Amino acid sequence: MNRLKLFLFAALLTFALSSAASAEEGGTLVYSWSSNAGPLNPHMYSPNQMFAQAMVYEPLVSYGDDGELKPCLAESWEISPDGREYTFHLRKGVVFSDGEPWNAAAAKKNLDDIMANAPRHAWIGLTNHLEAAEASEEHTLVLKLNSPYYPALHDLSAIRPFRFLSPAAFPDEGITRDGIKAPVGTGPWVHADSSRGEFDLFVRNDRYWGGKPHFEKILVKVITDADARMLALETGEIDLIFGAAGSSVAQVSMEGFMRMKQTGRFEADISGPVTTYALALNSGRGPTADRAVRRALQHLVDKDLLIKAVFMDMERKADFFFEPSIPYCDVGLEAYDYDVAKAEALLDKAGWKRQEG
Repeated sequence: MNRLKLFLFAALLTFALSSAASAEEGGTLVYSWSSNAGPLNPHMYSPNQMFAQAMVYEPLVSYGDDGELKPCLAESWEISPDGREYTFHLRKGVVFSDGEPWNAAAAKKNLDDIMANAPRHAWIGLTNHLEAAEASEEHTLVLKLNSPYYPALHDLSAIRPFRFLSPAAFPDEGITRDGIKAPVGTGPWVHADSSRGEFDLFVRNDRYWGGKPHFEKILVKVITDADARMLALETGEIDLIFGAAGSSVAQVSMEGFMRMKQTGRFEADISGPVTTYALALNSGRGPTADRAVRRALQHLVDKDLLIKAVFMDMERKADFFFEPSIPYCDVGLEAYDYDVAKAEALLDKAGWKRQEG
């Protein structure tokens, strides 16, 4: 079915609050989430929570704050002229939090298990192109593709499934799809304890190869209700709320965010846009099958008014589904401005007649 999207608002609000106590180095930061972190299998999905997987496991490459790819568990890499072979030079001196060495053999073991469950990961393009992973030397990993695939490095930076579990934590039988012994990665945090429906505790990984985390521990309390989460912040039960606002997975309501911000007791901030709200129209039937109607509707959506009246001035207007600042998304498109006269002219030209009533 063909669909047209009216692009409205680009933001996934994150609400961050912190107290003076939580800013001190060391100690414990108390956070909250709507569920437990899950078994934290790096190669699987729900109930594994992405924020926690990202704390424990790392990729070969990652995104920097400027949106550029940068080294992580791989210090450097080369791509063959035909685009079908990627050679990664792995970071030396890195160990998993259980002391197991990070090397090409460990990387290959993970990639082999991921690809053994390739149909589950078909959503990410690299699994459709990766033919083999080879440990050519102790710290040299070679990925062989069946055809050139430009986004390969971008896919490898994702939180899942291309992250790495300690070889000692693999199941004795089967593959990681069937379960893992323990969530053991190379990341800055170790999943130390968990109580179902109550909390997850993360402690600083003293073996971490990178910068030392600011806090010694992060306690993530399970709080399922957004209002209860706000009350916990107000009473000092938690130090921080960070996550989506005003969505189906909201950590805080928009109204709650504004109320807390206006008290002046907390530091509050909103992230830049990371997703887009869109209204989809069926372009295969009815009046919206006419391109002129679809174009007219684009001009009839007053996004500024909706942002003010519905989203409390907390969203940013999106003229396109993908922000032009995202790599490869600035293709010179012209935005549809709110203009009733333009909409009427398009409909008149296409032969649509206004009916009384």
